[in-house]
Amino acid sequence: FTFFFLEGLFEILIYFRLMPAYRTMSINQVTDDILLYKVPRKIYNDIDNNGFRNELIPQKSNIVVLGDSQTYGYNALRDDAWPQQLAKKLDTIVYNMGMGGYGPAQYYYVLDQALNFKPETILIGFYLGNDITNSCEVFKYSKYWRQFAKDEKLDIKGCDNDSDDINA
Repeated sequence: FTFFFLEGLFEILIYFRLMPAYRTMSINQVTDDILLYKVPRKIYNDIDNNGFRNELIPQKSNIVVLGDSQTYGYNALRDDAWPQQLAKKLDTIVYNMGMGGYGPAQYYYVLDQALNFKPETILIGFYLGNDITNSCEVFKYSKYWRQFAKDEKLDIKGCDNDSDDINA
Protein backbone atom coordinates (compact mmCIF):
# COMPACT_ATOMS: atom_id res chain seq x y z
CA PHE A 1 0.00 0.00 0.00
CA THR A 2 2.80 2.43 0.90
CA PHE A 3 4.45 1.92 -2.49
CA PHE A 4 1.24 2.67 -4.42
CA PHE A 5 0.51 5.68 -2.22
CA LEU A 6 4.00 7.13 -2.81
CA GLU A 7 3.80 6.41 -6.55
CA GLY A 8 0.49 8.25 -6.73
CA LEU A 9 1.87 11.14 -4.71
CA PHE A 10 4.90 11.43 -7.03
CA GLU A 11 2.66 11.40 -10.10
CA ILE A 12 0.60 14.26 -8.65
CA LEU A 13 3.74 16.25 -7.80
CA ILE A 14 5.09 15.68 -11.32
CA TYR A 15 1.75 16.62 -12.91
CA PHE A 16 1.70 19.95 -11.08
CA ARG A 17 5.42 20.43 -11.85
CA LEU A 18 6.31 20.45 -8.16
CA MET A 19 8.80 17.66 -8.79
CA PRO A 20 10.88 17.03 -11.94
CA ALA A 21 10.08 14.07 -14.17
CA TYR A 22 12.94 11.88 -15.36
CA ARG A 23 10.98 9.62 -17.71
CA THR A 24 10.65 11.96 -20.65
CA MET A 25 11.76 9.47 -23.34
CA SER A 26 9.51 6.56 -22.50
CA ILE A 27 6.12 8.02 -23.45
CA ASN A 28 4.40 10.16 -26.03
CA GLN A 29 6.68 9.52 -28.97
CA VAL A 30 5.10 9.81 -32.39
CA THR A 31 6.02 7.73 -35.40
CA ASP A 32 8.06 9.22 -38.19
CA ASP A 33 8.57 7.60 -41.62
CA ILE A 34 12.28 8.40 -41.70
CA LEU A 35 13.46 8.74 -38.09
CA LEU A 36 11.08 5.94 -36.94
CA TYR A 37 9.88 8.15 -34.06
CA LYS A 38 10.37 11.54 -32.49
CA VAL A 39 9.11 13.48 -29.52
CA PRO A 40 6.39 15.98 -30.42
CA ARG A 41 7.19 19.64 -30.02
CA LYS A 42 6.66 21.10 -26.56
CA ILE A 43 5.07 17.96 -25.12
CA TYR A 44 7.21 18.47 -22.04
CA ASN A 45 8.45 21.73 -20.60
CA ASP A 46 12.03 20.78 -21.44
CA ILE A 47 11.37 19.95 -25.12
CA ASP A 48 11.76 22.77 -27.64
CA ASN A 49 9.74 23.42 -30.80
CA ASN A 50 12.14 21.24 -32.82
CA GLY A 51 11.34 18.27 -30.58
CA PHE A 52 14.75 18.25 -28.87
CA ARG A 53 15.67 18.75 -25.26
CA ASN A 54 16.65 22.42 -25.02
CA GLU A 55 15.30 25.45 -23.25
CA LEU A 56 15.47 27.63 -26.36
CA ILE A 57 16.22 27.34 -30.06
CA PRO A 58 19.15 29.64 -30.79
CA GLN A 59 19.70 31.37 -34.13
CA LYS A 60 23.30 30.13 -34.03
CA SER A 61 24.96 27.54 -31.84
CA ASN A 62 28.70 27.23 -31.39
CA ILE A 63 28.37 23.50 -30.76
CA VAL A 64 25.63 21.10 -31.84
CA VAL A 65 25.56 17.61 -30.37
CA LEU A 66 23.92 14.56 -31.93
CA GLY A 67 23.46 11.31 -30.09
CA ASP A 68 21.17 8.85 -28.36
CA SER A 69 19.81 8.63 -24.81
CA GLN A 70 23.24 9.36 -23.33
CA THR A 71 23.30 12.70 -25.13
CA TYR A 72 19.61 13.35 -24.54
CA GLY A 73 20.23 12.89 -20.83
CA TYR A 74 17.81 10.06 -20.19
CA ASN A 75 17.06 9.68 -16.45
CA ALA A 76 18.57 13.11 -15.79
CA LEU A 77 17.15 16.58 -15.64
CA ARG A 78 17.75 18.60 -18.80
CA ASP A 79 20.34 20.84 -17.15
CA ASP A 80 22.26 17.76 -15.94
CA ALA A 81 22.63 16.23 -19.43
CA TRP A 82 26.20 16.36 -20.73
CA PRO A 83 25.52 18.86 -23.57
CA GLN A 84 24.11 21.38 -21.09
CA GLN A 85 27.02 20.73 -18.74
CA LEU A 86 29.42 21.31 -21.65
CA ALA A 87 27.71 24.63 -22.37
CA LYS A 88 28.23 25.70 -18.77
CA LYS A 89 31.87 24.58 -18.66
CA LEU A 90 32.78 26.32 -21.93
CA ASP A 91 30.40 29.25 -21.43
CA THR A 92 29.06 28.82 -24.95
CA ILE A 93 25.85 27.88 -26.73
CA VAL A 94 25.37 24.13 -27.17
CA TYR A 95 22.28 22.78 -28.93
CA ASN A 96 21.34 19.23 -27.91
CA MET A 97 19.91 17.08 -30.72
CA GLY A 98 20.15 13.81 -28.82
CA MET A 99 17.24 11.36 -28.87
CA GLY A 100 17.03 8.04 -27.08
CA GLY A 101 17.19 5.09 -29.43
CA TYR A 102 18.71 6.98 -32.33
CA GLY A 103 21.79 5.72 -34.13
CA PRO A 104 24.11 6.82 -36.94
CA ALA A 105 21.39 6.79 -39.61
CA GLN A 106 19.27 9.26 -37.65
CA TYR A 107 22.36 11.36 -36.86
CA TYR A 108 23.09 11.51 -40.59
CA TYR A 109 19.52 12.54 -41.35
CA VAL A 110 19.35 15.36 -38.77
CA LEU A 111 22.79 16.65 -39.77
CA ASP A 112 21.28 19.14 -42.23
CA GLN A 113 19.11 20.51 -39.44
CA ALA A 114 22.21 20.73 -37.22
CA LEU A 115 24.11 22.64 -39.92
CA ASN A 116 21.35 25.27 -39.96
CA PHE A 117 22.72 26.47 -36.60
CA LYS A 118 26.06 27.27 -38.33
CA PRO A 119 28.05 25.57 -35.59
CA GLU A 120 31.81 25.73 -35.27
CA THR A 121 31.74 22.15 -33.99
CA ILE A 122 29.40 19.19 -34.27
CA LEU A 123 29.90 16.46 -31.69
CA ILE A 124 28.41 13.00 -31.99
CA GLY A 125 27.89 11.07 -28.79
CA PHE A 126 28.40 7.60 -30.26
CA TYR A 127 27.62 4.85 -27.76
CA LEU A 128 29.08 1.46 -28.71
CA GLY A 129 26.60 -0.26 -26.42
CA ASN A 130 23.67 0.09 -28.83
CA ASP A 131 24.20 2.64 -31.63
CA ILE A 132 25.02 -0.02 -34.24
CA THR A 133 21.96 -2.03 -33.25
CA ASN A 134 19.84 1.11 -33.43
CA SER A 135 21.14 1.72 -36.95
CA CYS A 136 19.81 -1.64 -38.00
CA GLU A 137 16.35 -0.70 -36.72
CA VAL A 138 15.91 1.94 -39.40
CA PHE A 139 16.77 -0.54 -42.15
CA LYS A 140 14.27 -3.05 -40.77
CA TYR A 141 11.35 -0.68 -40.36
CA SER A 142 11.75 2.19 -42.82
CA LYS A 143 11.24 2.06 -46.58
CA TYR A 144 13.22 5.29 -46.85
CA TRP A 145 16.35 3.68 -45.35
CA ARG A 146 15.97 0.40 -47.24
CA GLN A 147 15.90 2.41 -50.46
CA PHE A 148 18.86 4.47 -49.27
CA ALA A 149 20.81 1.26 -48.61
CA LYS A 150 19.92 -0.06 -52.05
CA ASP A 151 20.89 3.22 -53.78
CA GLU A 152 24.18 3.45 -51.88
CA LYS A 153 24.87 -0.28 -52.29
CA LEU A 154 25.09 -0.81 -48.52
CA ASP A 155 25.24 -4.38 -47.27
CA ILE A 156 22.58 -4.48 -44.55
CA LYS A 157 21.96 -8.22 -44.51
CA GLY A 158 23.43 -8.48 -41.00
CA CYS A 159 20.73 -6.19 -39.65
CA ASP A 160 18.01 -8.81 -39.78
CA ASN A 161 17.73 -12.55 -39.42
CA ASP A 162 15.33 -12.40 -42.35
CA SER A 163 17.89 -10.90 -44.73
CA ASP A 164 15.80 -11.59 -47.83
CA ASP A 165 13.01 -9.33 -46.51
CA ILE A 166 15.31 -6.44 -45.85
CA ASN A 167 16.34 -5.96 -49.47
CA ALA A 168 12.81 -6.22 -50.82
